[in-house]
Amino acid sequence: MRKEEGVITTRVNAGTITASPKVAAPTVAAPKVEAAPAAPAARSEAALRAESAAAVRARLAATPGVARIPKDRLEAYVVPHFLSEEECEGLMRLIDAGKVPSGLLAPTADPEFRTSESCNLSPADPLVGGLEARLNKLMGIEPQFGETVQGQRYAVGQQFKPHHDFFHTTEAYWKEQQTRGGQRTWTVMAFLNKPDAGGQTAFPKAGLKITPAPAHLLIWNNLDVNGELNDFSLHQGMPVEAGVKYVLTKWYRERPWNGFTGAGLAYY
Repeated sequence: MRKEEGVITTRVNAGTITASPKVAAPTVAAPKVEAAPAAPAARSEAALRAESAAAVRARLAATPGVARIPKDRLEAYVVPHFLSEEECEGLMRLIDAGKVPSGLLAPTADPEFRTSESCNLSPADPLVGGLEARLNKLMGIEPQFGETVQGQRYAVGQQFKPHHDFFHTTEAYWKEQQTRGGQRTWTVMAFLNKPDAGGQTAFPKAGLKITPAPAHLLIWNNLDVNGELNDFSLHQGMPVEAGVKYVLTKWYRERPWNGFTGAGLAYY
């Protein structure tokens, strides 16, 4: 017997019998299994906050009369003459009627830390409700994300020492605030008058100081461009040296604030 490439040959006496070539068994390819697409990674809360802030930023940039303050580490804006003189006077009357000593979420051993008077203003009042609607429209934020507007009054010597509007997640209050809308994002402050002296709103780490101007808004982002807490948003209400200062403050949350009732009757 002689083997050749692919052929078996057998010699019998004088003749030769050649067998059929070997036929390899057909190769059957295994079915191709497509890998299931990977589930998209869940975005972090910070990423969602950053995305939301980008929409607000674009809206403010496109709104006539809104000016961004040129600071690298703090995102802040001013809006001149947002309110009328009549609105300012009416809001100051509401603050005078409802003011009580201002409180704090976290206790402090410093009795001079926050010495102003304040009150929550119900949007059931047409003046307040109209202002709330205009602020929400300016910011492009749905009303359920906003806390109740708070009015504040500072007499001579009264102040609010340096603090953040965002919530410190190591504080005891954070567990409750997580369930009530989560982190604070934007702050909108309206100056209703100008005291005779003092009373500036200062951001010591950002190197910014704003003198109250009647009817003007000051807006700032309490977070950085990545949606993380921005330490440069540290600010203070400096002591009033002469006269009285009136301001309004509205805070927005990352999720719907569960103190929101539509009528603004639930406060904290």
